[in-house]
Amino acid sequence: MSGAAGVRGLHAGPRRVAREWYHWFFFALPEKPERVITAGPDAWYDVGTRNTPDRLGAGNFADFHRAIHDPATVTAMLEDYRARLGVDLAAAPGAFFGGLQR
Repeated sequence: MSGAAGVRGLHAGPRRVAREWYHWFFFALPEKPERVITAGPDAWYDVGTRNTPDRLGAGNFADFHRAIHDPATVTAMLEDYRARLGVDLAAAPGAFFGGLQR
């Protein structure tokens, strides 16, 4: 029943937000994003397809690749999203999501 309600909500609500901004809400979850990303960081960050040494530059790619394989760095990147949806949003609610209010 709740699944059907969720589908109805997507049809009635902002489907574009669901498609393009899903990661904000996923990243806000505790611990789960870290487990998913660190289980396969190259796959998560499209290493070899979208993110390559040719596209990023060899030095930048080396830094990037090292960072995405460091669990503490992954957590720090996620904490930035979490802060944006938490303390940052509370401090300036009109400053995010194109000025949309909560």
